[in-house]
Amino acid sequence: MIVPDNVTSIDEDAFYRCKALKTVKIGAGMTTIAKNTFRYCEALNDLTLGANLKTIGDYAFYECKALPSVVIPTYVTSIGYAAFEYCEKLATVTLNEKLADIGEYAFAHTGIKSLIIPNSVYDIRQDAFYDCKELTSVVLGIRVETLGSYAFQNCIKLSTIIIPESVKTVGYSAFSGCTSLGTVIFNAINCTEMSSVFYKCPISIITIGDKVTRIPSSAFSSCELVASVSLPNSVTIIESSAFSGCSKLTAFTIPESVETIGQSAFYNCTGLLSFYIKGQGLISIGDAALKGCSRIKNLYTEVRLPPVAKKETFLDINKDAEEGCILHVPNGKEMAYMNAPWWNEFKRVVGENYSSIDEISTFGSLQIYPNPVTDQFRIGGIEENTVVTVLDINGKIVLQQMVNPDEAIAVDHLPKGVYFVKVNGETVKIIKN
Repeated sequence: MIVPDNVTSIDEDAFYRCKALKTVKIGAGMTTIAKNTFRYCEALNDLTLGANLKTIGDYAFYECKALPSVVIPTYVTSIGYAAFEYCEKLATVTLNEKLADIGEYAFAHTGIKSLIIPNSVYDIRQDAFYDCKELTSVVLGIRVETLGSYAFQNCIKLSTIIIPESVKTVGYSAFSGCTSLGTVIFNAINCTEMSSVFYKCPISIITIGDKVTRIPSSAFSSCELVASVSLPNSVTIIESSAFSGCSKLTAFTIPESVETIGQSAFYNCTGLLSFYIKGQGLISIGDAALKGCSRIKNLYTEVRLPPVAKKETFLDINKDAEEGCILHVPNGKEMAYMNAPWWNEFKRVVGENYSSIDEISTFGSLQIYPNPVTDQFRIGGIEENTVVTVLDINGKIVLQQMVNPDEAIAVDHLPKGVYFVKVNGETVKIIKN
């Protein structure tokens, strides 16, 4: 069927359930494809949309099961509700650079394999690409502000997603059920809303962009396979439950830019062994922020004025005098922490000369500090009875010992120079002064 150029409109439902219709070529006169126009045209496998088309209406091509591809013309600015939903063989979609709005369920349940969202798109609405089980790659444009709830839910072959700087809202369960999603690169500078976004995703790698200012509430909650996260020195707030339930995390460093750690931010991170607060920026740490982190052996804080804590901030951390967590505070500030509400529950308080810690060397989930080292160093993020090996520049073993999480490793007997520390099959360079 060919729609001539002099035809400017077609009524709703015009070709509804034309099950034998295979070819449609729409002329240049059409600016809108109305609601339900080609709905249930199950044999349609060849579609050419007119050059001056601006709007594709709700359900316009709903359940056109044989349609293999579509090119959205230059002037289309919106794609309506469920416009191509259940086009099961739709593997290739080319979107134009004027498109602004992708409607709810627009391409849900299709066979799209890869997707480039143009830079003109601001909104990807709820369920827009829900259950696209063949989708392996998505590139989000630089102006996307909203990813609707369930937008990419159950895209089971999607392995990596980059959240661009422009994103302000990621809706509920936007990527939940993406059972191959292992890597998230989060660049959203000021995202204020996320909720269970990555539920049931096997994410093991989270990279935070160096312009990000906040980690939104529940952003990465229950990402149970994440072993390491590094925050840039641009983050000022970690909101409530941001990393709650990340049970594989064994060590975490709060950069000096962070001013606030929200309620339950690290709740039930049951694998945490060490927690390090850098600089003088932290003002408050919320209720239950480290609740359930019962395995923490070392809590380091460089902050000279104890941050405001709440009644349950440190609940479940062992704080007794014999085997409890060691609180490492700046030299001369031991009494300040021993008198500060809720910090004063820690019975093992040790003064540290943090000015000598020029760098914390991190590899995998482990941390070595100080580095450079003068007399001794510690390793954060290790289990009980871990074998640590130190080699010189020639690969000769100069030290090997069994180490516990709260134990310092003395190297005062070693000459100055470069050494390599091997732990659990990983190696990091240290400098001995």
